[in-house]
Amino acid sequence: MPRVTNEMGGPGASGRATPADEPTLTDEPSGVALTPDPSPPPPTAPGAPASSPTPADIAAACSGSTANREFYVSVALAVEWPVLCAVRPKGWFVATGSYRLAGGGKLAISYTGPNGVSLSLAEGAFCADATACVPAGTGAGSAALGPLGGTLVRLQGGAFAVVAARGANLSWLLVADGLDETMTRALAAALTEVAD
Repeated sequence: MPRVTNEMGGPGASGRATPADEPTLTDEPSGVALTPDPSPPPPTAPGAPASSPTPADIAAACSGSTANREFYVSVALAVEWPVLCAVRPKGWFVATGSYRLAGGGKLAISYTGPNGVSLSLAEGAFCADATACVPAGTGAGSAALGPLGGTLVRLQGGAFAVVAARGANLSWLLVADGLDETMTRALAAALTEVAD
């Protein structure tokens, strides 16, 4: 079963979480489609302001199990930057996931899909060097990374990456291996921000 690690850091932090404190990510079994709760929201009184959606409400759009969605919510509530979650078609499963709060916070999660394809996300302060964190390749134009504008990179070996804010203290990177450009663009554009 994949593990999610929470490496706490910074002032007042207790250091790396112990294994007993680490949540475990699980995912839906093969062939099970996840659907949002069909219950309608409670009615709002006429003239009353609509309530803002909570991170949990937004994370309901994220693919995966309840534990997967709670993982994204816990990161979104702890950091000051946009946390993006994957919205995947059936047949994709979480392989690994971790986050760390020290140094501005970073999130890393990877998925495996049908026929051995893979998708990985790195978000936050995972890299401050514009050249070291995105695998070598050739720019292939602009591409959406959820609500963020990004650049598509055709990697050596045929994989693709989409990067936003490359080289900035806070940046976002999606790497797709085994997927064509059209599917990479679609999965990158489908990322959803889990607002805090």
